[in-house]
Amino acid sequence: MSNKPQSKWVDTGEILLHYWEWEGTGETLLLLHGLTSNGRVWDLLAEELGGRHRLLGVDLRGRGLSGKPPAGSYGWKRHLRDIGALLEKLNVGPITVVGHSMGGILAALFAAEQPAAVDRAVVVDVGLEEESDPEIIRQQLAGSLNRLKMEFPSWEDYAAYWKQLPYIGEWREHMDRFLECDAEVHPDGTVTSRVSAEGVEEDFLEPSAWKEELPQVLSRTKAPHLVLWAPRGLMEPGQPLFSRRAVENFAALIPNSRVRTMEDVNHYTIVTSPGGAKQTAAAIEEFLREKPS
Repeated sequence: MSNKPQSKWVDTGEILLHYWEWEGTGETLLLLHGLTSNGRVWDLLAEELGGRHRLLGVDLRGRGLSGKPPAGSYGWKRHLRDIGALLEKLNVGPITVVGHSMGGILAALFAAEQPAAVDRAVVVDVGLEEESDPEIIRQQLAGSLNRLKMEFPSWEDYAAYWKQLPYIGEWREHMDRFLECDAEVHPDGTVTSRVSAEGVEEDFLEPSAWKEELPQVLSRTKAPHLVLWAPRGLMEPGQPLFSRRAVENFAALIPNSRVRTMEDVNHYTIVTSPGGAKQTAAAIEEFLREKPS
């Protein structure tokens, strides 16, 4: 079975939503990427799972090859509508939903709001700090956020920008495939990111908007959740994007959940490095083998 994903679209009624499908013989896993990412961030995980599951890696609206509606057309509720429309069009479910970073929040929210559609969920490195300062998070993610409004002279310059980011880890072929989905190459050879900067800003501000609603929604969750924590920092090894306490705070909002620590990975390399993808895949498969409590 080929490990190369197929590029596909569905019309949700609002946008053309793009997704990558890796064929597999087992159950369907829906994969939701983070704030400025795209569906090819899951390439290494797909390799580790080795065709044992059907994988659907969504390009969330405003990212990758999906439609990019104007400012004012983003936010978690719109992403949740897109996800629901995708599953309805494909006539699949119940599924296991796996989400990284913002995608992890969406995974948990979708499981809570669409219990018939979700069998279980895996949330990858999401935290809820007791005293949250969005600007601190913005500073830590500056390398990924800043590129959204930059123009690069060439593909080589764009790749070089990514390669110098200290938290990406060793550059491998799968990151080139990720960049191909992220980059827009213009006729004059210049490169910009496909990601909607306006959409990212709207999504970035969503935690404040959901501050009161999030605990209420997640408290209704029926599906079991596995929450994976990345303990290494982005710039400094001992300063992770989310503390262990923050990850436990988020998991505590979900009735049937537990936290598992991954070894020697940061917020990105938990899915983008060979070691991180191997651990994450193993944790997912172990979780899937468990009998419902």
